[in-house]
Amino acid sequence: MSVISENLWFPPAGSVASHLGVRLFCLPHGGADGSVFRPWRSLVGPGIEVVPVQLPGRGNRMEEPAERSLVRLGKRLAGPIADRAGELPYVLFGHSVGTLLAYELGRALTPDVEHVYAAWARVVAAGRRLFS
Repeated sequence: MSVISENLWFPPAGSVASHLGVRLFCLPHGGADGSVFRPWRSLVGPGIEVVPVQLPGRGNRMEEPAERSLVRLGKRLAGPIADRAGELPYVLFGHSVGTLLAYELGRALTPDVEHVYAAWARVVAAGRRLFS
């Protein structure tokens, strides 16, 4: 993946800890952009890189059409997430609609059904009412 296309999904973060242990990919709620997670960078412990995800049609990608399908968006984002994660363990955090995207992203990252449960160990969900 080129640096330009990676920067579309993950705007530059400034300095990053030299000894990272995990990457925390943050998926925003509906209508928001990844910048809502920038303050988290100063709140997490050392070794955790907070990576806000910038979705098409939001923030600095406002000129692009928003993706209307979470399934397609999960598939589009799977490659960039895997590339950015590299060899480090990672966690997907989704808030509200971001939780649904994290689900689709988890499915896209682990198409092998017998391993899907291992992928869900990496998803953190937040919302008002997750289950009814």
